[in-house]
Amino acid sequence: MKNISIICVNEHAALETVALRGVLEYIGYVPSVHWVGSVCQFTSLLTEGKKRLSDWIVLSAHGCKEGFYGTGNEVVPLKGLTIKLPKAHVLSLGCMTGSEPFAKAFLKGGVENYIAPSSYPEGNSALIFALLLLWRIHEGNDVTSAWKQASSLLMDADDRFHLFQKTKSGMSVDGRKGTLL
Repeated sequence: MKNISIICVNEHAALETVALRGVLEYIGYVPSVHWVGSVCQFTSLLTEGKKRLSDWIVLSAHGCKEGFYGTGNEVVPLKGLTIKLPKAHVLSLGCMTGSEPFAKAFLKGGVENYIAPSSYPEGNSALIFALLLLWRIHEGNDVTSAWKQASSLLMDADDRFHLFQKTKSGMSVDGRKGTLL
């Protein structure tokens, strides 16, 4: 059994969160769901606030170039987030959250692996990608091979999720050396 934290960032991601929780429980995960009711709650969770999160965190969210959509579709700007999630692995399902600025913010905050889409994946594709990735990890695959297997099913370029990993010299992107942090 593996613990996993799912953060439902806004009310428009609730159905996705329920689907994730149900399937993850079925395949052997022990999910804890954090239903966010305010921007303050969301930012508190990302800075190791009052609630301890699992090593694997799924952000069930909607996003834009500037940040995440919080409660009431208020944009939580990336520039205003101070992330402190040491040794965590984060999967963001929010559109546009797979860019280099997002990755740098999460990796600087201690995250080992940050996986997110840089475009606008279709909702079903994002859910299936997440479930396949997490299933492969549960089955013992390392993050890179699980990401490759889950990515192989996505035919549309907009559905693509990027894998950012912390390295000694900065970060790698999709298994290739990227820019330094």
